[in-house]
Amino acid sequence: MRYTRVKKSQIQTQEPPKKASTKDTKSHKYATHVPKNTSPYSTSRTKSKLVNIFLIIFVIIFIITAYKIGQWAYSNIKEGKEHEKLIDEVIKQSDDENVKIDVDFAKLKETNPDVVAWIRIESLGIDYPVLQTTDNEYYLKKDLNKEDSTCGSIFMDYQNNKNFTDNNTVIFGHNLTTGKMFAPLYDAIKDGTQPGQIEITIITEQRKMKYQVFSSYTEKPNVQSIIPGLNELKSYENFINTVKQKTTTTYDIEPRSDKKMITLSTCDTSGRKRAVFHAICIYEALVAAPIPEAPVETPTPEAQSESSNNNTSDEDEDVNTNTTSVYDENEDEQYYSDDEDEDSTTADYLY
Repeated sequence: MRYTRVKKSQIQTQEPPKKASTKDTKSHKYATHVPKNTSPYSTSRTKSKLVNIFLIIFVIIFIITAYKIGQWAYSNIKEGKEHEKLIDEVIKQSDDENVKIDVDFAKLKETNPDVVAWIRIESLGIDYPVLQTTDNEYYLKKDLNKEDSTCGSIFMDYQNNKNFTDNNTVIFGHNLTTGKMFAPLYDAIKDGTQPGQIEITIITEQRKMKYQVFSSYTEKPNVQSIIPGLNELKSYENFINTVKQKTTTTYDIEPRSDKKMITLSTCDTSGRKRAVFHAICIYEALVAAPIPEAPVETPTPEAQSESSNNNTSDEDEDVNTNTTSVYDENEDEQYYSDDEDEDSTTADYLY
């Protein structure tokens, strides 16, 4: 056997193959995949999903808002048409030179028995029924038909007498951006365009009244300028003096404590203040039912003779028993008191 000498440098050392580690195996196995957080395609897909989510949310909000605006616009148009129809049905022209309209309260009460009056301010375009219930919340969002309404209704303070016999009767109404209800009251104060004389007509089933504004201003709701009643003379006099000093407009009328007033109140556009108008009564007329017509009978000669003898005494007795009148010597005016019989068929006027 022959041995060949080989140089050491010629010997190639072969190391045993290394056992592949688990880490290397996994790296090799998934070598073609890039982690998600480093993939530009994955980031793009995430952004796209977010955009789609925000787009869906925006579309939903837009649809809801559009629906609400449409509902509000439809409600205003509908109520405006219904109100115009109502005026045509219940308002009639009157021969009274002071209050030139009559109101069909029977028809109004068929719709809603809570109707107590009608208010008209011709110079400001205000012409509405006045309602009253057991609180001051119900008609904020209810219309004449007692249905839900953003416009609400004009309503009297629940503490007031519905016949306007209190020294101070308070009436509320919304200030709407559509210019309806009591919005013209606030606009008149805000713009300073109100005339020097504002007359307010109030009609009830028993009375026709006219008031003239003597004070108007804006104030915070916590100030006590809206006090219903005030039937104690001293309190009423103090109240008149207080609201006179608050007015921001000069009016050509001086209020008197022997005359009753009304207070109209609405909010401003921010809802943080209210516009207030005080008006004193300048005219009042009591309205009575018409005389019922009785069947006409032809009297006999004997009856005619007896009637001529007793005619004077019978007429005097009828007048004294059917009505109660009060005469005011200071103003040379006659009117019927609140104690008058319900069957009274005549009415005089207080000017």
